[in-house]
Amino acid sequence: MNGVYEEYLKRMTKSKEGKALFEEYKRIYGKYPPRYVDATEEEIWKEIRQMIEDTRN
Repeated sequence: MNGVYEEYLKRMTKSKEGKALFEEYKRIYGKYPPRYVDATEEEIWKEIRQMIEDTRN
């Protein structure tokens, strides 16, 4: 993992909800979600939630 991604991961998993969401994504896909460069945090959360939800349907 490079330093930029590590900082992103640390920021996105700071909250309990964020940590749980990233861990669920990793459980399903085998790795943490990619870093979205041109997206707001709100858009990132929405995308990750949708990807997890898609696996349940």
